[in-house]
Amino acid sequence: PRSVAGRGVFASRNLRLGDEVFSVPHDVALTAENAAAHFPELSRRLLECRPLRARGRIGRLWDRLRGRQPARLDADDCWQPELTAYALAALESGHPWSDWIQEFCRDDP
Repeated sequence: PRSVAGRGVFASRNLRLGDEVFSVPHDVALTAENAAAHFPELSRRLLECRPLRARGRIGRLWDRLRGRQPARLDADDCWQPELTAYALAALESGHPWSDWIQEFCRDDP
């Protein structure tokens, strides 16, 4: 068998491009949304840490005059460091994701 989708996933028959090799139920996958549900306090702190969107001086003044809160970056702009923070929280708490997360950095090719 040949490795087809990363570590530990091998094909037992010929595959064509686009064939589903395996699937992971969404509710058990480590995603920002799932992790936020498991670590709500961390989620709140991460949201507070998101940098403010770059706005010119006029835009910031206009927002202040209108009483609007400055807009923070979207999750799409911050997903890598936030997912890393959730992964670390899972490791530290012994969450079921931790076994899988420990496999992120290995010495084998």
